[in-house]
Amino acid sequence: MSKEPWFRARTGLWSWGWTPVTWQGWLVTLGGALAIAVINLAVIAYVSLNR
Repeated sequence: MSKEPWFRARTGLWSWGWTPVTWQGWLVTLGGALAIAVINLAVIAYVSLNR
């Protein structure tokens, strides 16, 4: 297993957060974005069905 970190801190005056630097970091980032999208679609469907 690699000891390289999956994310690194952003640098710069206006930067905040972390940036993925390995494929594992990108996989975690895409998984989180997909989870947010699925939850958003589920809430929209629930609200539209219960009007």
